[in-house]
Amino acid sequence: MNFIIYIAESIDGYIADSNGKVDWLSNFQTIDCEYEDFIKDIDSIVMGRVTYEQVIGFEGEYPYKNKKSYVLTSKTFENDNKASFYSDANSIIDELKEQNCKNVWIMGGAKTCSSFLNMKLIDTLDLFIIPTFLNNGIKLFNDIKVDVNMELIATKNYDNKISRLTYKLSY
Repeated sequence: MNFIIYIAESIDGYIADSNGKVDWLSNFQTIDCEYEDFIKDIDSIVMGRVTYEQVIGFEGEYPYKNKKSYVLTSKTFENDNKASFYSDANSIIDELKEQNCKNVWIMGGAKTCSSFLNMKLIDTLDLFIIPTFLNNGIKLFNDIKVDVNMELIATKNYDNKISRLTYKLSY
C-alpha cells in the first residue's frame, strides 16, 4: 500500500487560515496542477472530520463519490453514502488492507497527516507551495515524533506561480 499526502500550503507553511478555511486557494483554482492525473490512480481517501465537513460543504455533489472515503474522528457519526467514520487510524488501515488498496490519499487535515506520518506510513509527500502569506493558521505537521528522511524526487512549476515538490519518505 502506498500512502500519499498531496496537499497545498502557503509559502509560510499553512494549509488553512486561522479559521480553518481554505478559501485562500481560490485565487489559484484555474491553474492546472495535474490533479486529474493524480486522482485517477487513488483507490481510497483518508481525511479528518473537519476536512470532511469542508468537502461536503462545497457546491455540487460529493467530489469523491467514485472513491472509498474514510474519516478519522473522535465524534460519533453514522456511516453515510459518502464516507465511513473511524475513531482510530489502525481501524482504517485494517480496512484498507482488507480492501487491497494500492494508493491511499491522506487528504488532510493537519492532525490526520501528522498521525499517519507518526505511524511511519507516509510514502510520498506531494507539496504544492502557493505564493501567498497567511501569517497564521493551521500548519501542515504538528507534534512529529519520528525521524523522517526525505528525498526530493521531483519538482515542477505551474504557471510560474505554484511549485510542486515531491518527496519520497523513509524512516
